[in-house]
Amino acid sequence: MDVYTLALVAGAIVSIFIIAVYSRQAGQKRLRESIRKQYGKKPEKKETDFKLAGLYFTEAEHGDAYGLVDDETWNDLDMSEVFQRINTTCSFAGEQYLYASLRILSQDEERFARYERLMAYFEERPEERAEIQYELHKIGKRPSYYYLPAFFNNIDAFEVSHVWCYRLMRSVFLLSLLFGLILRTKWMFAGAFFVFLINLVIHGTMKGKYDTQLEVIEGIYGLMLAARKLTGSKTRHCVEAFQKLSRAAAGLKPSEKKFLYLLGRKRTAASGDFMEMAASYITGALLLDFTVYNKIIGEISEKMDAFIWLYELVGELDMLICTSSFRKSLPACCVPDFHEALSIEMEDIYHPLIDNPVYNSVKLRKNTIITGSNASGKSTFIKAAAINEIFAQTIHTCTARKFVLPPTYVKSSMAVRDNLMEGESYYIREIKSLKRTALSTDGRLPVFCAIDEILRGTNTDERLAASASILQYLQDKNSIVLVATHDLELLEMLKDSGYDYYYFSERPEDEDVIFDYKIHSGVSKNTNAIRLLERIGFPEEVIGRANHFYQQIIVTKSQKGSSNSV
Repeated sequence: MDVYTLALVAGAIVSIFIIAVYSRQAGQKRLRESIRKQYGKKPEKKETDFKLAGLYFTEAEHGDAYGLVDDETWNDLDMSEVFQRINTTCSFAGEQYLYASLRILSQDEERFARYERLMAYFEERPEERAEIQYELHKIGKRPSYYYLPAFFNNIDAFEVSHVWCYRLMRSVFLLSLLFGLILRTKWMFAGAFFVFLINLVIHGTMKGKYDTQLEVIEGIYGLMLAARKLTGSKTRHCVEAFQKLSRAAAGLKPSEKKFLYLLGRKRTAASGDFMEMAASYITGALLLDFTVYNKIIGEISEKMDAFIWLYELVGELDMLICTSSFRKSLPACCVPDFHEALSIEMEDIYHPLIDNPVYNSVKLRKNTIITGSNASGKSTFIKAAAINEIFAQTIHTCTARKFVLPPTYVKSSMAVRDNLMEGESYYIREIKSLKRTALSTDGRLPVFCAIDEILRGTNTDERLAASASILQYLQDKNSIVLVATHDLELLEMLKDSGYDYYYFSERPEDEDVIFDYKIHSGVSKNTNAIRLLERIGFPEEVIGRANHFYQQIIVTKSQKGSSNSV
C-alpha cells in the first residue's frame, strides 16, 4: 500500500471520527435546548404504563403516611390524566417518585419547606436547572429500570442459585487445560474442550435470565453516575439536597468498579467486534460473569439502605423540577395554607386539566350541597376541590390563587360503574362506595368527602330517604362533605341539618343554553334536560313529546300534593 493510499485511509478515519464527535455534540446540544424550551410548558400527552410508574408506590412501606389516595378516589378524580398533565420528569426514578408523591398525603412541614427551597433554587438558576435535567435525562426511562423497587424488595430472588457449581465447572476447565499443557496428551485437550463446550452451553442457557436482571442493575449504575455528575458542581455544595446526594454517591463509589466490569462486558459483547466476541466466549466458558453478578447482588443487599436512599434522592430531585415546571405552566397557582378549622377557603380555584378555566371562589363551612342543571359545572368543581386537597398535601401546589384547608384524608364516591365480572349492579357498587367513604370518617383526621349525584341507582322515594340518612350521618362526623345532587326534594328533607347550599346555573339565549360555570350561593331550581336535547339536535318530534310528558309529570305531582294535604 503506497503513501497516498495510506493518507486517504487515515484521512477517512479521522473524518469519520470528527463527524461522529460533532454529531454527538450536536445531539447533546439539541437535547439541552429541548429541555430548556420544555420547562414551564404543558407536556405533550404520552402513553404511560401506570403499572410500571406505580411500582415504587406499591412496593414501598407507608407506615409513616397519615393517608393514602386509594384506587377508587384516584380513578374518580381522573388522577391518571392529572399525572400526565404534570409529568415532565426526565428519569424513571423521577416518574415513579412523582406518582408515589401524588398518592401519599403528608403534613410534614419540614419536607414542604425543603420542597420550596429547592424549587426556588431551580427557578432562579435556569441554566443550572437545565444541566441537572440533562444529567437526569441520561438515566433514561427504559422499561426494565422501572422494576428497580421490586428488585430492592426481592433481592434474594435475583441471586444466581448454586453459584458453587459455576466455580466448580470453571475449576474443572482450568485444571483440564493445565494438565493438557503439562501432559501434552490429546485426551486431556479433548477433555478441556469438552468442558469448554459444556460451560458455554451453561452460559448460553442462563444468559437470557441474567441479561434481564442485568438491565435492572444498569438502572442502578445510571443513578450512581448521575449522582456523581450532579454533585460535581461547586455551586451546589451549599444546597442540602445535593449534600445528601453527594454523601450517598460517596458511600457507593467503591461498588462502581464491579458495576462497570459487569456492564462493560455486556456492552462489548453486543458491539459485534471480533476480539470482543472472542473474549466473551472465553469469559463465558469461565462463567465469570455469574460469580461477579452474585458479588454485586451481595453488595446491593449489604448496602440496601444506601441504594434506596440514592434512588429516592434522585427521584425527589427530578420530581421537584417537574413540579416547578408544572407551576410555571399554570394560569394561576399558589402554595396552600393549613389551619385547624373544619373549613376550606378557595379563591379562584379551577380544574388543572382545563386550559382556559373559569375561576370560582367560595368558603366551605363544613358540609355543602351543590345543585344545578346538567353540564353546568357541578362535577368539575367538586373534582377541582378534591384534586386540590390532594395537591396541597402532596406536591404543595394548588391550582388556585388561595387555598386554605385543614389536614384531611380525601375520599370520593363519583364515577361508579356496574361490575359485570363480579355480578354487581350499579346500585350495589354505589352503596359500597358510599359505605367506604362514610366509614372513613372515624379516623383522627377529618375526611374530605366528594360525592357526585348521590344514589342514582334506585327508585326516587327510597333514594331520597337513603340519601338524606347518609348525609345526616356524615353531618355529625369529623368530615367536610361536598355533594352534588339533582334532587331538590332532598334539600327540603335536610333543611334543618346545617348543610350550606350552592348552585351552578345557565341562561337561555337564542334557542341555546349558555353556561357561566360560576358557583352561586343558594339553590338552583332550573332544569335543562329537554333544552339540552334540543341543543344537541334531537328531532322536533322527540322535543315535543318530552315537553308533553314533562307537563303530565308536573300535573301528577301537583295532584298528589293536593291529595296529601287533604
